[in-house]
Amino acid sequence: MLTSTIAVVRGMLIEGLNQYPADWKVSQQTLANTVSWGLYGAARDWIDSPERRSAEETANGVTGLLAPLLHPG
Repeated sequence: MLTSTIAVVRGMLIEGLNQYPADWKVSQQTLANTVSWGLYGAARDWIDSPERRSAEETANGVTGLLAPLLHPG
């Protein structure tokens, strides 16, 4: 289940990256792997946290952490 979830998210990211070509500092595969595992890790941490924040608050925080990775620079 874990690897298939990561693979689906990674595939979606690569599809999006292909639609918006840019001068990435790493390969699209590396970027997609990094972001997909970051999303998975954040979700896993949220699920395992006994005093978790709301899903919306957590999603906003995770977006703030990962979004800069998706901006070439």
